Amino acid sequence: MDGEMKTSQVTDQAAAAPGAADQGAGTPSDPKATAAGSQDGAEKEKTYSAAEMEAALADARKKWEKEAAEAERVKKLSPEEKAADDQAKKDAKIADLQAQIMRRDLKDAAVDSLRKEKLPEQLADVLDYSNEDAMKKSLKTLSDVFKSSLSGAVQTRLRGKTPEGLGAAAASENMIADQIAKNIRGL
Repeated sequence: MDGEMKTSQVTDQAAAAPGAADQGAGTPSDPKATAAGSQDGAEKEKTYSAAEMEAALADARKKWEKEAAEAERVKKLSPEEKAADDQAKKDAKIADLQAQIMRRDLKDAAVDSLRKEKLPEQLADVLDYSNEDAMKKSLKTLSDVFKSSLSGAVQTRLRGKTPEGLGAAAASENMIADQIAKNIRGL
């Protein structure tokens, strides 16, 4: 029992050590590592073309250079300038979050309005949510266009084709009289 305990402790310590996944992966004594190793092998099978690799490297390099330039700029700032820069970033993030909340609230109001008018809720996806007035104006325009288009389609469907034989309804009295006269003469 003590031998098993020591082996288990050594395995746990090896798993907790940094880089343990590299050392223990694929060993037959650790079935979890073997399973993980086989999954990694399946993921590594994807190949990239030279153009894809170059594009990925170029994007990564641009991102790294941008981050390095920003870090260098921040490094040169005085403590007051750093505080002002941090405050400006926070203000921008707050403004962005407030804009997201406003758009969400305006979309909820638009969906409620569309439900009241018994229009499809999916129409809310095409509205302008930059501010409340723009949302109301685009909602009114969209509902008017949708209703007129729907009414035009309904009228077209209802109009359809005139049934045959009804176009001569006024002449039907004359047809009956002609039929009677023809039967009388024919007898």
